[in-house]
Amino acid sequence: MFSLLIIDDEEPVREAIRILGRWGELGIDQLHEATDGKSGLALLQREKIDLVLVDMKMPEIDGVEFLQIVEQDYPNLLAIVISGYNDFEFTRQAIRSKVVDYLLKPINRLDLNQALRKAIDLLEVKRRNESDFINKNITLNMSLPKLKEKIYLSIIERSFKQQTNEALLPLIGADLPGNHFGAVVLRILNLEHICKVRFNQDMDLLHFAVANVMSEIAVKDLQCFCFGSPKLDREMIAVYTMPGGYPEDLAFRADHLTRKSVAMLKELFGIMISAGIGEPCIDVMDIAVSYEAAKAGVHSIPLLKLKDGIVISKAEKKL
Repeated sequence: MFSLLIIDDEEPVREAIRILGRWGELGIDQLHEATDGKSGLALLQREKIDLVLVDMKMPEIDGVEFLQIVEQDYPNLLAIVISGYNDFEFTRQAIRSKVVDYLLKPINRLDLNQALRKAIDLLEVKRRNESDFINKNITLNMSLPKLKEKIYLSIIERSFKQQTNEALLPLIGADLPGNHFGAVVLRILNLEHICKVRFNQDMDLLHFAVANVMSEIAVKDLQCFCFGSPKLDREMIAVYTMPGGYPEDLAFRADHLTRKSVAMLKELFGIMISAGIGEPCIDVMDIAVSYEAAKAGVHSIPLLKLKDGIVISKAEKKL
């Protein structure tokens, strides 16, 4: 069982979280509350807390300062950030503090429980501690998004050892029979300009904005996880997961949602993107093949077609 601390100066928000959380299903048997970062830190000294939900705008000690202190004094504590829409000045600290997830107000039941589920999955994996991969990464206070990113990258690079790291597969939905996967490669065409004029030269923040839009556009039966390439700032990788159905369904929906995401990124931030979509696959290890096809697709787009930024290249063959 796990313990949770809610830190928010607004009683209605704390009450909403208490009502909306599926605590029994999640295995959370202790709920604690604090009205600001200062009292939250005092409670952390008295109680054993596994997970904290913290608002970014609070009196006394706000969420930014709270996360900075927690990162230093409580390195094993997992955090989920709560904030208003597009509060990117707070998002910077959330990124640097490796939070599990980022919830926007007003909080709804689905988003809250999905974020809590992510955190509990990570806590359960930490407790199992069954592989060298887990020992090397989770014990260093790696957040769930960073851990998932590392898993996907190791699959793409064909270095993931499935037998020894089987405990990690549930974190990316690879333990569920019938799940389909697919990769998309995004190329940010106006990277230098948009990073300077819209994101104050903060590449992490630009990547977060793209990843956030990609995730928000995805629907319930088609999840998307997006992250920046460790080799190219201009490249981002998205992995789609769809339970059940047919590969053709994933291909169609991935194309539709990628186009919608790219269009929204252009509208919201002026980010110009071209994209390549790889073949859908059933075996999670074949995400590597899908990624290679997606990357080949985005590199095959003629430069003359890039002026509008919304250019999609799909792989013609399916696995």
